[in-house]
Amino acid sequence: MHAPLSNAVSTTTIAIGALTTATIAVYYTWRSSSSASKGCRSLNELPGPKPKPLIGNARDFPTKARYQVFSKYREQYGDIVHLRLPTFHLLVLSNIDDVEELLNKRAHIWSARPYNRMVDDYCGFAWGLITAQPTPSFYEQRKVFRKVMGPHVISQFDLLIEEEAKNLIKRAENFSGDPHDILHE
Repeated sequence: MHAPLSNAVSTTTIAIGALTTATIAVYYTWRSSSSASKGCRSLNELPGPKPKPLIGNARDFPTKARYQVFSKYREQYGDIVHLRLPTFHLLVLSNIDDVEELLNKRAHIWSARPYNRMVDDYCGFAWGLITAQPTPSFYEQRKVFRKVMGPHVISQFDLLIEEEAKNLIKRAENFSGDPHDILHE
């Protein structure tokens, strides 16, 4: 009597495993398709390390010595390298002209922030300048922020910053012990 039950359980287990695998494969294929990626098909055509199923280029992304790894990618793939991480795409730009083009001349295209339900909805920070999407309200907030904290305002504090940096260096020259003691003098 135990044999039919164990056959049923193993058949059910195999069926659930196959269904799960098929679901993951369909989802991955759907996510990689142009209709699911909302016009990002051109990103998939950019050069870069070949992504692995489900994890993308997570293993190819450097955790240390990023500059050296990205320099190797530049030699291997060119000035623009595409990495697909599990939750987003990442472009590594190695040419200053490309950086200027994308971040200054086409800023209106690339300035959207990723939506974060936890921060925006649950914590209620969708109004903040850091998390706000580029809307007329966002541009108004940014204009006010630049008047208060922009480069022309911050430059007024250059002498104070230099003086405090020199004081910190003097205190650190012959210091031994806990570094927190220097900062809290």
